[in-house]
Amino acid sequence: MIRIGIVKPSVTLADKDSSQNASDVADALAGVFAEKLTGANLEVVRLANESEARGAECDFVVRATLGQKHAGGGMLGMMLSPPKLGKPPDMTQQPSPAASELMAALASSVKYKDEFTYNFQLAGLDGASAVQKSGKLKVDYPGADYLSPVIGDATAAIKTKIGR
Repeated sequence: MIRIGIVKPSVTLADKDSSQNASDVADALAGVFAEKLTGANLEVVRLANESEARGAECDFVVRATLGQKHAGGGMLGMMLSPPKLGKPPDMTQQPSPAASELMAALASSVKYKDEFTYNFQLAGLDGASAVQKSGKLKVDYPGADYLSPVIGDATAAIKTKIGR
């Protein structure tokens, strides 16, 4: 049995006065990781901070950061330059309960053209990084589940690395 500790993610939302919402998003983000990583011979433990990993007898820890930046412009910019919507995300699949919770936590703060930066990392207790996935996402359809596929890619890489 491999035990993975998920450290509470660091989340920075564009609205600086939304610290409670950022905490809710962090909890929901950790929930998506836990949901996608839990399985045969894998046990997931939620950690408030990385120093708890040894006491929880974790083999690895997952660190996640998520940042949000609102696009510039405003109502006048949107009126003069209507949105150029890309291909809509696949919404035929029902999101998982954890993904739904994440979408609900983000709903009040996500706007068209927002940009999210993310960094997801699996590390051993010695701090050495085993897997790292990072990048940027631009929101074309507020309310769509943009993060679950990216988290899915990261968790697939994690499972491959640890042989599960």
